[in-house]
Amino acid sequence: MNDRTERGVLGRMAGAGGGSGTAPRPVRALAQALVRSCEEAFALCVRIAAEREARLAPDAIGDWIDPGALLVALRMPAGAGVLALSPGALAVFTELLTTGRLRSADPATARAPTPTDAALMRRVLDRLLAATDQRLGEAGVPDWPRGMVTDGAFGDPRRLALVFGEAPPRGLRLAASFGDEGARTGTITLLLSPGRVAPARGDDPARHAGAGLWQARLEERVLGARAGIVAVLDRIAMPLAGATAMRPGDELPLRPGAAGRVRLESADGQLLAHGRLGQMQGRIALRLTELAPPPGRPAAAGPAALAAAMPTPQGSSSRFQSGAPGSARDS
Repeated sequence: MNDRTERGVLGRMAGAGGGSGTAPRPVRALAQALVRSCEEAFALCVRIAAEREARLAPDAIGDWIDPGALLVALRMPAGAGVLALSPGALAVFTELLTTGRLRSADPATARAPTPTDAALMRRVLDRLLAATDQRLGEAGVPDWPRGMVTDGAFGDPRRLALVFGEAPPRGLRLAASFGDEGARTGTITLLLSPGRVAPARGDDPARHAGAGLWQARLEERVLGARAGIVAVLDRIAMPLAGATAMRPGDELPLRPGAAGRVRLESADGQLLAHGRLGQMQGRIALRLTELAPPPGRPAAAGPAALAAAMPTPQGSSSRFQSGAPGSARDS
């Protein structure tokens, strides 16, 4: 039995529900969806160590949230929902999404989660919610809010009791281990408004679940496609006779400051950003200085707008040097 086959068998074992003909509990459907989603998306073995489902008193909500957890708001047909990833679970998914590999141990130091983490987790969590929807929809479970999707970072966990009010929310909690050795662990918690959320007249909850899963898979394919980006130093106009007479060694004048105002354009010529030409680690580099705004919105100017997109490592050998490459050498 090879590793992939063994992972598949373990996944099916972990995802097996109770007796046949019995509708799964929502927490069991969530566990099955987690195992299957991680196996399909990352070829990652997940073992469910514990499941818990309960109605929570307002003063007990905080006990279900791990310190330092990432809280993500959920958009629902009605009511309110929050999903929490423990620091361990957040680290696992971050590594898989950014490096494609899972280290054997947790990071040495934990960090506070940010809205960027919520944005990075969106596709993973939407896929998990859609797969849970699909399982519960196929089983005909009536009291599950269909069509939940993530809606950005939730913010201060002290707001949880205010969001859910006096009515006890439903809590679902999974403790899991990740990887073939199970050395990485984490928890996933769902807090949902109580009560049955009826679909609109003529609406099919299973259809919503399938549509959500289809949308998540389509988005994953589309966002994984390669996009061509062109850096334009300058545009000049000249007579056609001059253009046809150009030869190697000819010099073309550029506008003043062209190296500090390079355009980044899509393949169809749409402006994406501006940047400043320079050097870093001996290579020609471009530091992004300004994002082009979406239609009808002002620009987000300043180097900080894309600081994360091009970090400058410490040390003189990797410092970004402004100016046209080779300008000091050629002057």
